[in-house]
Amino acid sequence: MAIAGFIFLIAAHYLCGAGLLALFAIKLPSVKHNALAIIAGIVVVSFVPFLLQLGYVPITLTSVAAGIVVLCLLLNITRIKNFNLAALRDIRLLPRFKSYEVPFLIIFAFILFSSIWRSFYFPPNARDMLSGPEVIAEYTVKEHTMLNSVLSVNLESTNNHLKPPFVSGLQIVYKFFGFEFGQVWVGILAIAFCVFLYQSLRERVHPVLAGTLTLLFLAIPEVYAYTYIMLFDYSNMVLFFIGVYFLFEYFKSGRRNEFYFASVMLAFSVFVRLETLVLVGMLLPAFWLYAVRKKVSLKHVALQSIVMVGAGFILYFLWLNVYVKHYMPGNLSVVAKDVNHNLSDLSPLFTRFSDMNGQLLFGKYATALWAYFINIFLAVFILDLIISRKISKESRNWLYAVAVVYFGLPFLGYLLPLMDLMNTTKRGLFKLMPFLVLIMANTGLLQRLSAKMYSWETAPDSQPANKARTVKQPVKSRGKAKATR
Repeated sequence: MAIAGFIFLIAAHYLCGAGLLALFAIKLPSVKHNALAIIAGIVVVSFVPFLLQLGYVPITLTSVAAGIVVLCLLLNITRIKNFNLAALRDIRLLPRFKSYEVPFLIIFAFILFSSIWRSFYFPPNARDMLSGPEVIAEYTVKEHTMLNSVLSVNLESTNNHLKPPFVSGLQIVYKFFGFEFGQVWVGILAIAFCVFLYQSLRERVHPVLAGTLTLLFLAIPEVYAYTYIMLFDYSNMVLFFIGVYFLFEYFKSGRRNEFYFASVMLAFSVFVRLETLVLVGMLLPAFWLYAVRKKVSLKHVALQSIVMVGAGFILYFLWLNVYVKHYMPGNLSVVAKDVNHNLSDLSPLFTRFSDMNGQLLFGKYATALWAYFINIFLAVFILDLIISRKISKESRNWLYAVAVVYFGLPFLGYLLPLMDLMNTTKRGLFKLMPFLVLIMANTGLLQRLSAKMYSWETAPDSQPANKARTVKQPVKSRGKAKATR
């Protein structure tokens, strides 16, 4: 059952995600496209139990499977109509890579195989899961409703059962399809994201540098741990990064389909962690600055701003103001207690900012959490500033994203006191890490090094060709001389 279920779910993730990409006309190189399709498809499938519950449909294996199939068909209607059998020949599952990439690929495979094996073999053990999504999913499978007997227990000491149904939805799906502990999706998501990140870096720098940067990212201890420990934060990091990635791609290309796809992915990140909506709002000034430079009409700026924040707000509203309020009556009082009611006192904001830097990023916990990744980033970035004396346009965009997370997390801790330092804020810093990798890849220092590596790579191939041409020329001359005589 588990093997058949795994094949079915991988196919469902890919088809749902590919259909979503097709709806927004997102076209990428095949391997990167497939990785992104898996990521988007995982989120789409997570909606199925939630949508069934909204309609009071019993949540069974049959209804979940049918819901997944229906979503796949709805998202792929256009692709089915335009299906071309000849196009299958152009699909490439594996990238073309150079021999010097093999060591990196072997290391990546070893590291990520460990992640997916652990996510399969070990049960969920995070406190937030055991008092919320995991236990709700377990009893949903038994009682066929998300409004199950778990909610009859006194839950005043926790708010984990009120968190969005992204994790619980995926747990329900995977448990129905033969995975006792669910959570295999965590490893699948991590693999797809690392492929997407590596391919994105490979487009910017030499593959050896792309492999090195990806390895640095994978070696971050705290981030790597959540490639097999089920929680919200790694998924939130992935979706927020992809949303920002396509927002900046829109800044470069001006294609509005990329903007709207970015808005959807940012909305998905809100579906994982609701407070991300504040960070999405903090991205708006970057869009407004772009709009001013490109002289976008005020009407379009207002419309796109509403779409960018509104997509996430719809999911926020659907969960809190529809499901929690009308399906779990009385729980909004618990949510209200989470908000800071003394906003005039700014001392918690400055305290959280100070502690985040003094303890997590640069203090006594920094090496244990991030190894030497932040030190390496600062060394590369500062050295590039000294040598290049400028910051590339793309790096400036990524620096803005860093600023949104860097200043946004303390602000969220100020608004929501339950977002503590050593748990929520610490894991929220995951969102910084892929941004820092992209900044390094776009520094003038690594760009020049990449250009030199490409020239070193092609130089041995061009030299024999030149020699061959110089040897061949005298032969032609002798032939002409004989003809003259």
